[in-house]
Amino acid sequence: SIGLAPYSDNSVKTYQLLVGIYQKQGKTDDAIKTLKQAEKVFPQSDTLETALGDIYYSQQNFKAAETEYKKAVKVNPDISSNTYALGQAYMAEGNYKNAETQIKGSDTVIAAECWWILCPRAALP
Repeated sequence: SIGLAPYSDNSVKTYQLLVGIYQKQGKTDDAIKTLKQAEKVFPQSDTLETALGDIYYSQQNFKAAETEYKKAVKVNPDISSNTYALGQAYMAEGNYKNAETQIKGSDTVIAAECWWILCPRAALP
């Protein structure tokens, strides 16, 4: 725990704002701790799972990102950005079969964007 008092409005957006502040300051560990704390308060928030996955992905910790994105897809499989993110994590790991499955599960706009990403890339973000 990072010693945060419970938020009076228990809002997911409050946690997201705090995470954004930490990220802007380069306090990635605090951002991760805050998201993990928020996941306990809001276990059915795919937004929090995706945000944590995004941090792990930016650190090139693709396995951890995959885990978080899978949670997001499980919580809300109808959100194309969740399946898109999971597909990206699979792709980064070299698991192209699962990446293709996730991309095909995304809506056409997201899938079209993702196919550009599937082209050979010189470097990952």
